[in-house]
Amino acid sequence: MNEKGYVYPFALFMTLIFLLIAMVNANIHIRNERFFEDSKEYYRLRLLTLNAVQCSQKNLENVSYKSFQTPNGSVMYEINQKNEGLLDVNINIETRNGTFRSFSYQYDVKSKQIVGWTDYEN
Repeated sequence: MNEKGYVYPFALFMTLIFLLIAMVNANIHIRNERFFEDSKEYYRLRLLTLNAVQCSQKNLENVSYKSFQTPNGSVMYEINQKNEGLLDVNINIETRNGTFRSFSYQYDVKSKQIVGWTDYEN
């Protein structure tokens, strides 16, 4: 009955098209999940940065070294007097997933403002 032989190649072609569509959809889903995880990590790092700066500014009178843990990661900062009226604050942050960020800022005691900011490449 099937002397021309077009049913099997057509079924094989349709199967390959279906598998290709499934693989593309799986790839899109995996890429979206990675983007979501990277976005969460980025915002965790930003939140830890904000917490570190706020905590270090509260303790500017005590020229010291301090570290603390949060559910999102750990923060370490060191406050040094650079010269009269200017403090140098070095901060290291590590998220629970291992992302590391290091930066420093200079704080003017007289104007009570951050006057310089340096991000270090990791």
